[in-house]
Amino acid sequence: MEKVSLYHLLRDVTSVYADRPMYWVRQEDGDFRGISYQDWYENLKNLSVFLINLGMQKGNTAGLICDNRYEWSLCSLSLVTIGCVDVPRGCDATLDDLKYILEHSEAKLLFLENEKVLKKLLEDKSSLSNVKTVLLIDPPTKWKDLENARTILPFVKFFFLEDALLEGEKSRIKKGDKPYTQRGEVLIGKDLATIIYTSGTTGAPKGVMLNHRSFTWGIHQLQEFVPCSCNDRTIIFLPPWHIAERLLETTLIAWGASMACSSIPTIPADMQKVKPTVLVSVPRLWEGLYKRIHDTVRKAPPLRQKLFHVAVRMAELTTSLQDTIRDSYATTEIENPRQKTIDRFVASAFLFFSIRLKFFPTKFYKR
Repeated sequence: MEKVSLYHLLRDVTSVYADRPMYWVRQEDGDFRGISYQDWYENLKNLSVFLINLGMQKGNTAGLICDNRYEWSLCSLSLVTIGCVDVPRGCDATLDDLKYILEHSEAKLLFLENEKVLKKLLEDKSSLSNVKTVLLIDPPTKWKDLENARTILPFVKFFFLEDALLEGEKSRIKKGDKPYTQRGEVLIGKDLATIIYTSGTTGAPKGVMLNHRSFTWGIHQLQEFVPCSCNDRTIIFLPPWHIAERLLETTLIAWGASMACSSIPTIPADMQKVKPTVLVSVPRLWEGLYKRIHDTVRKAPPLRQKLFHVAVRMAELTTSLQDTIRDSYATTEIENPRQKTIDRFVASAFLFFSIRLKFFPTKFYKR
């Protein structure tokens, strides 16, 4: 069922999947630690209440300059679920693009991932002429030159994200969740959720305005046709401000699935640790992985090469049989319903054996 807004989606999903892992967050030792839906939602409400106390009103815009990490969705959805509008962009954006986006969107509040981005903006402090508050996502130990920024921008208040979460929690202890729920419950599908700016390769970036229903409708359609569930997990590595990645993340949340943030260089190692059951990407990444795998196989002994190719063929056969059973192929005008039933029955019989047989070449290949 399609939800009214992203607030209503998160409210319902986090109550159903409260104890299940939502994010797998990389630790300093390289391993991933799970954060539950309930813990994540508590942090989101803490941050939302902090933003409300700052004076953020419905319809106010806030810049979000951050790359793929756990805190990205926390910052984005803490704004969106109280009726504010996020204006996201990656850390690799040029100073000219950032200046234009922040000025054009009239953002009064800004989330910044790291000190490198702050230093870029300080090269032209007029880029922050509208900004009154900056929230710093990286922990305090990583901001070595913050006092200089405070001197250059005396009109701007700086807060660390971890401090904002604590302040929001204290406020919720005193006042409860009413300030948050009052803002969220009244949201409807046509309320603005985000402004995503184009790359600006052919001129000034253009702001694409998307409302809550732009997300909830897309999520509902994906839930109807994509066979994923709360038992699935994935690795996310596309730019988080891109609409494809944003829709993917919110749909994964709607499924109750879990995700781990990664990057192109660390994907192979992260896949070994996270063991994703679902992956969404662009073709170029798969081309690179395909080449890397086949380059490795070509260096293997002849027997291992043959076992590899047998395993690939068995996997292709299993996938084809599963698609036949699910009736995933497009229907044609000349299709015979009776033949389709027979094909699905035969595929079910073969699938029983193919699933068991496909493990043999893989098992011997690893020896």
